[in-house]
Amino acid sequence: MLDDIDLKILELLSENGRMSHEEISKHLNLTRPAIHRRIYKMEEAKLIKGYKVIIDWESIGYNVDTFVLARVNTSNFDKLIKEIKDIKDPSFKIFECFRVTGEHCIMLRIKTVATSDLRRFYDMVLELDGVLDTKTLLILKTEEFDNTIFYNKKEK
Repeated sequence: MLDDIDLKILELLSENGRMSHEEISKHLNLTRPAIHRRIYKMEEAKLIKGYKVIIDWESIGYNVDTFVLARVNTSNFDKLIKEIKDIKDPSFKIFECFRVTGEHCIMLRIKTVATSDLRRFYDMVLELDGVLDTKTLLILKTEEFDNTIFYNKKEK
């Protein structure tokens, strides 16, 4: 079970995954070894799954951000999703795949260099057994929300 200190550590790391244990210890008035132990325990328990770099894809040429909804007819979603993940092309990147409810039960987030690159993606995905059709939602602007806020437990 996480206590308030663990939650504060997670909040600090979610703001800056490169924050050193020394910096965290100064923020929380704890020793560096105490912070190290807590972080190690959360990593071992898979509460912290990793650390990542956040890339500005637009600045390196991937200017078009879309959600692609796929209507499928399959009894083996795992196989179909693996086949989608295996689609590779230098002009587009598949970032996320969601299994969702509704008529279109697979949703993908794709970034492409240009809108014309979506056509190549469609050609590849529509060749997959079980994919019936697609629908595209072009993302015009993304607003980042602060996901570091942890809500306090209700006071008794």
